[in-house]
Amino acid sequence: ELLAWGIILLCSVVVLINIWGFTSSLQTTGVVGFLALLIFTTKDYWMGDFLSGILLISSERLGRGDVISIPAENVLGIVLEIRGRQTHVRDLVRRIDIMLPNSCLLKNRVDLYKNTPGGPFRDFVDFKIGYGTPTKQVKKFLQAVFEKSAESTKGMEREKTPMIALKENGDHAARWRLAYTLSNPHRLLIVRDAVNLAAYELQEQFGLSVSTPTTHVVE
Repeated sequence: ELLAWGIILLCSVVVLINIWGFTSSLQTTGVVGFLALLIFTTKDYWMGDFLSGILLISSERLGRGDVISIPAENVLGIVLEIRGRQTHVRDLVRRIDIMLPNSCLLKNRVDLYKNTPGGPFRDFVDFKIGYGTPTKQVKKFLQAVFEKSAESTKGMEREKTPMIALKENGDHAARWRLAYTLSNPHRLLIVRDAVNLAAYELQEQFGLSVSTPTTHVVE
């Protein structure tokens, strides 16, 4: 698309010169100079996104069908198309199509949810569980959550063992993480919802609560 725009611009200049009947080099130079001035005065509007588009396409790190997250813009979606100045993204949360300036993808942190040479894509959900709950009980609970959510939705690799780990001992609760492998990054949000639902339904069975405990201060 970027190459096409360049060819169209060049052809337009040639056609305009022929239509206006500029035969002398002085007249032709004047037209080219005017167009150059027009491009220079408007470069702040389009040049950054245009060059960003060239970099995005040439890097080949981002392509059609990739799931991306831009935390600074609160965007989680699927790349549909990278154009000359904008990238077309299908927002997975709001179920709408949005157009992002190409420069936005270079200036901000962009998380790529896709399989890489380093291995398959893994996602996770964190749970805050109150102190006093035995470690074995928490691990059995999260294992059951994984199995129940894998049965209820597509997109998780049930054959691959999930990773269960204690990530933080906070002021009010311990933060546990259930990490799993996704077979289809496009279903990332659906799988997260299934994991949270399974945890909510299984909490009574395992005698614990996934709500954040509070600390009572006695004065």
